[in-house]
Amino acid sequence: MHELSNLKKDGDENIIKYTSRAKGPRQDLAMLGNQVDEITLVLQILSGLAADYDMIKTVLENIDGKRNLAEVSAKLLTAKRRPS
Repeated sequence: MHELSNLKKDGDENIIKYTSRAKGPRQDLAMLGNQVDEITLVLQILSGLAADYDMIKTVLENIDGKRNLAEVSAKLLTAKRRPS
């Protein structure tokens, strides 16, 4: 869980690579019998984002209901493509 809880997006790393990298520790933990649910994974991914994602992070962290990794990734990609 340490690797997952310390997950940070590298400065030039794109969202697809970052979210894919986050899945590795989740799979490793599952093989050890420690399941990490999708909501926890999404929250860890959001917490590892830099300050330029703060607005979309706040929105995604406060969504009512279940967070889906694919949906969150798509929203992060869309937000990053918008001009500031």
